[in-house]
Amino acid sequence: MSAAGVAATILRHLVPALEAARLELERKAADEAALGADARPRVFDISQAAEFLHTSTTTVRREMQSGRLPYKRLGERVYVLSERALLDWIDQRAG
Repeated sequence: MSAAGVAATILRHLVPALEAARLELERKAADEAALGADARPRVFDISQAAEFLHTSTTTVRREMQSGRLPYKRLGERVYVLSERALLDWIDQRAG
């Protein structure tokens, strides 16, 4: 394959990837703008996170223990997960 052919093949794959990245950045910027400067991030307990993800609390706990789903511990038995962490987890599983 000639150098021009190689370049064309690279561009054919690179352009859609760059466009997807641009759209994702625009989506994130729009999400942040919609929240406003003073808005607090949404947080969920384990059962709420399971409902949000349409899965079981067992799955949420397993993902937390494995480190694939970040969480914060508040006190002895209270765990919270951010909406952003849940959305990132969905993106990782979909991609």
